[in-house]
Amino acid sequence: MVNSNVSWHDKRTHVLRQATPVLRQWLLDDGSLTRRLIQLCGHDFNVQLLGACRGRARHDERRVLSVRDGEQAHVREVYLCSGSLPLVYARTVIPLSTLQGAARRLAHMGERPLGALLFSSKGMRRAGIQVSRLSGSLLQHDLSDELVWGRRSVFYLTDKPLIVSEYFLPSLFELIASKGISEGVR
Repeated sequence: MVNSNVSWHDKRTHVLRQATPVLRQWLLDDGSLTRRLIQLCGHDFNVQLLGACRGRARHDERRVLSVRDGEQAHVREVYLCSGSLPLVYARTVIPLSTLQGAARRLAHMGERPLGALLFSSKGMRRAGIQVSRLSGSLLQHDLSDELVWGRRSVFYLTDKPLIVSEYFLPSLFELIASKGISEGVR
């Protein structure tokens, strides 16, 4: 659903000075986004599967995952929602070499949250968070040119990589504001 390569920056980037304090908390939290969204949304939290199939990683994803040009990967795209309201667009790219043994289940997550599985897995480790700011039109989310912030991390399950990119839609911060939360949910 992201139409092009995205420019990613280390979390210490000057770009973050343009983010609100609440947004920075969400972008830089190294815990489970699924857990935070469940705390925010309660029983209304759900995953809407947009697609899951073999496909090609974007150039920026291939570089981080050390995947060769033309090599297939498992690509999963979802909305993380409160009821029917999308709050986060998430894209996961898993090299086929990662989908072996117990990790094969990653290709069959359906509408289950990936974060719950990742953060409960022994031997899971997460590389540093990178952040980006891009036009909402690149997400094909009917946001025209509104700027959207995203973050991504490479996760390792038994030393095999996958990358998760999460884009925070304006509706997330509208929901936070409507609940009168000024510090975000931890």
